[in-house]
Amino acid sequence: GTFSVSSGALVVLDPLCDSEGAIRIDAAHNGEWAVKVIRNSMYGVTYISAACIGAEPWIHGSKSAMLDVDAGMAAIIDAGALRDELGPEDGRVDKFLTLTGGAVGASIMARGAVTRSGQGDGKYPVYAYRDANGLAYCVGIWF
Repeated sequence: GTFSVSSGALVVLDPLCDSEGAIRIDAAHNGEWAVKVIRNSMYGVTYISAACIGAEPWIHGSKSAMLDVDAGMAAIIDAGALRDELGPEDGRVDKFLTLTGGAVGASIMARGAVTRSGQGDGKYPVYAYRDANGLAYCVGIWF
């Protein structure tokens, strides 16, 4: 599926934790972003990425940071819609367990995507790939 980015920035976070711990990816392409999820039978989801449709890729990736996961879930969300997509704190557990409870273990929202984090809690690398102009066109999380 796809989601929309209009703020020029993305955040990557555990959606059930405080958003202050989010990894912010500034200078990102606006537009529709396609989500890719890779799973295996032993660990479930092993990788999720979001890439801007129509952006001209350029092979230049760098590890942005390590994502702390305490709830077994991770999300990539348009920074401008962070509060809208997460919703009220007291309703997040049920909302995100429902979104990640299917066979794929991931769901697309209007302005982001959420997935189970493979082996559960821990620290996971987040990579941002930028084009020749320095704009992020792909963000990926390895579990």
